Amino acid sequence: MKMTIGNLMKEGVPSNPLLAMFLPSASDVDFAGNELLKENDVIPNYPFGCKRALISDEWFSCLKMENVTLDSNPIAKIVPEGIQTKDGTTHQFDVLIYGTGFETNTFVSPMEVTGVQGKKLSEVWGNSPYAYLGLTVPGFPNMFMCYGPNTNLGHNSIIFMIECQVENFLALIQDLTSQKGAAIEVKQSTVEEFYDKADKAMEKTVWAGDCSSWYKTKDGKVVNNLPFSCVKYWDMTRVHDMSKYSIKLD
Repeated sequence: MKMTIGNLMKEGVPSNPLLAMFLPSASDVDFAGNELLKENDVIPNYPFGCKRALISDEWFSCLKMENVTLDSNPIAKIVPEGIQTKDGTTHQFDVLIYGTGFETNTFVSPMEVTGVQGKKLSEVWGNSPYAYLGLTVPGFPNMFMCYGPNTNLGHNSIIFMIECQVENFLALIQDLTSQKGAAIEVKQSTVEEFYDKADKAMEKTVWAGDCSSWYKTKDGKVVNNLPFSCVKYWDMTRVHDMSKYSIKLD
């Protein structure tokens, strides 16, 4: 069987009906030669797209190769012989590929940004980063971010998003200088209004599904992805309602 998407679904897992027409079910996969794969963690028990999808035609066939063993037991520690899993088994290896990923929810880290009254951005954010349109944060005047919270995509080009963001920055700076202002800061009420809509929209997306992913914080809040369409984001960033900001004059 030729696989076009390596992230299929278990029977009975809720999914977008249109996607379900193109995705195979677990019963469609040929596990002949390695029945243990059926019992292992290769068949997701969450909706397609909840995690970032694996696009591959060879993934399942690779796992069935005679010189490949899949072990989903958590790693306890690295030992001189190789890897020891939490079930007490020591697996001997000559080479280890240490693929631990990277932090996705800290955004401006490791830089330390200080706002008004000496507040640190990392402390204000805590475990749940936020920003109006993913760009500006109350208490941090004249700070603009590209690719900030809730501006990642799973369906389009991030270059387009950054272009929208830069256009927004330039327009705000132009408005600031035209008023001979010294600083511009988004209002707290603006952020609260934005996230009231964003959080409700996010609840309807697959990213808010029952899975762990790099889109989410440890508390399960999606802080990376945009819950709107790119066209809507373009529209939101091109309109500059200065009542949403406070301007400090020279």
